[in-house]
Amino acid sequence: MSLRGLSMTGTIFLSEIRSELRDRHVIVYSLIVPIFLYPALFWGLAQWMTYREGSLEKQISRVSWSEKDERALPLFFEAVHGDSHFTRLPAPSPEEALTEDELDAALRVEAGEGGSPEIHVVLDLSRDRSTVAWRRLSEIGTRIRLDLLRERLEPLGETLESVRVLDVREENIASPEEMGRFLLSMVLPMILIIMLSMGAMYPAIDVLVGEKERRTLETLLASGAPRISIVAGKFLTVLAASMSALVINLASMLATIAHQVHFFGEEGGFSVGVPWNAIPTILAAGLLLGAFFSASMILVASFARTFKEGQGYLTPFYMLTILPAIAASIPGVELTTKTAWIPIANVALLLRGALVGKIPTLAAAVVFLSLALYLSVALFLARRVFAREELVIAGAGMRRSPWKGLFSRGGSSAWQS
Repeated sequence: MSLRGLSMTGTIFLSEIRSELRDRHVIVYSLIVPIFLYPALFWGLAQWMTYREGSLEKQISRVSWSEKDERALPLFFEAVHGDSHFTRLPAPSPEEALTEDELDAALRVEAGEGGSPEIHVVLDLSRDRSTVAWRRLSEIGTRIRLDLLRERLEPLGETLESVRVLDVREENIASPEEMGRFLLSMVLPMILIIMLSMGAMYPAIDVLVGEKERRTLETLLASGAPRISIVAGKFLTVLAASMSALVINLASMLATIAHQVHFFGEEGGFSVGVPWNAIPTILAAGLLLGAFFSASMILVASFARTFKEGQGYLTPFYMLTILPAIAASIPGVELTTKTAWIPIANVALLLRGALVGKIPTLAAAVVFLSLALYLSVALFLARRVFAREELVIAGAGMRRSPWKGLFSRGGSSAWQS
């Protein structure tokens, strides 16, 4: 590109940036939403969990059992009857009462192996009330079982500790910081990729379809500016919006998590934070992926005639970008030289590795190589589209196939300018 072309690219870029900053869709979805989304999301989640746990704890579990069962294991049923969290209800047909949501658990005693009694708890675990009842009954059962063991061991002069044969205990060598990074790696890459795509979506529509609706695209094409400068200026505008969304989302999320870390607490064995050495990898991979999104969305949006039509074209594309990111978050999927060729998923896997501090060097190089390759193809096609003036202006209104001629050697002579 000549010096004049670079100058025109900069002029178009600055003009498009000013235009985008006046567009409410870009401001709302790329700048305002990320700032308020995560604080509101985390605060709402914390409040909902607190309310839900408190509401469930206040509920009285409705249980039923027969007099025959009570005589078989009086100690257990006396404990249940004396617990204020339970109320006993008559239920001639416990299964039917559970189905009708009139009961949370039904208890019955049956003979187990060796003739010892066993308590069977009939539940409907698709309901929260039954789940809470099961947890409460399990706690009582554990306590009664230990009490019975102590009673049987006392005449023998033994204790629970003396008859303990084997204990299996976990010993986690990962630090709280490493655990926090691991948990963060399961969600942060997917969210950042979604926000990269969303940040590029509306600017990509506006820089082309918006100008078609405002009748300013013909003026730009007739201005004498090289087509490569027009493509580059619009591409850099969408890329700037996409990267702004990435940086703002990352900063907002980390600030929110740092503020809400007391809600999770280090007592749970983790503390949330992003290692500084992962930031360059996140930004570099985000830059290339954002560039791919920008070029691809400009290409798709170029066939639309109206803003609404552009949304219809890019919404399926946006949804398709989410699927590989979700697939990459599946446990057991790792970054290898093979998965490094999968678009979008390779970036999610690379970001996961960067957060936990495990990046295979060769696989990471393949990720950047593949991203550069896919970006080149998208830019090539976008350039070919802009070389066909009738397609850029008319969009989907063309009668012949919009893809015809994109790969031919001919193309419009206007591109040569």
